[in-house]
Amino acid sequence: GGEEPEFAAIYRRGLASGTNPGGPEYWGDPGDCDQLFVEMAAIAAAILEVPGTVWTPLSGEEKSNLARWLDTINHHELPHCNWLFFRVLVNLALDSVGMPCDLEQMNRDLEEVDSWYVGDGWYTDGTPDIKPQRDYYIPWAIQYYGVLYSVFAARRDPARAGRFRERAMAFGREFAFWFDRNGAALPYGRSLTYRFGQCAFYSACVFAGIEPLPLGVMKGIIVRNLEWWCQKPIFDRDGVLTIGYT
Repeated sequence: GGEEPEFAAIYRRGLASGTNPGGPEYWGDPGDCDQLFVEMAAIAAAILEVPGTVWTPLSGEEKSNLARWLDTINHHELPHCNWLFFRVLVNLALDSVGMPCDLEQMNRDLEEVDSWYVGDGWYTDGTPDIKPQRDYYIPWAIQYYGVLYSVFAARRDPARAGRFRERAMAFGREFAFWFDRNGAALPYGRSLTYRFGQCAFYSACVFAGIEPLPLGVMKGIIVRNLEWWCQKPIFDRDGVLTIGYT
């Protein structure tokens, strides 16, 4: 419920500048499998959660530019993995503010993600026989975005939202064993430079009001993991995160 008007104004200015195709700071037209699609998920989540901060104050032209740029995700190929959730969130966000979107594509993406479910709260990050690995991309992406979807689409899609919440409950009880009592977590899988993203799933659960573990236990996992990372030399001399693990 907090506010930071100065930062909100900077954020809106960034959205307007980055999606203005005639401006010097334009982010560009994405191509197939473009990294820009990854970043769209955060913008979509902001529109869904705080439209009064990041959407409503924009001018009509700025809204049109932002919506057009986000909609490009519907006209390009994506890797068939957790990336499909980026397109799900974008379409959900565009629809929530009455802008052109592709709800049929969103439903196809959700059905494909559902086909990756392998039980006990676990998915694979793509077709199980092609991508069988079960690493942090399940809590970071598949489960994380599923939890967000269960909040943002609770009214329009209650059955699927409920399914995501049930699976998060099952997953959260098992995922706790990836964490040591000192706050460290298993250094296993891809993109380990995301570091304290390790505990992000439990933060999403707190946001969504889901308790696979008692609230105090989830808080303990989150806080101990953050404290463990803050004890490591992960910042450069300017306090900026370096690339690496510990």
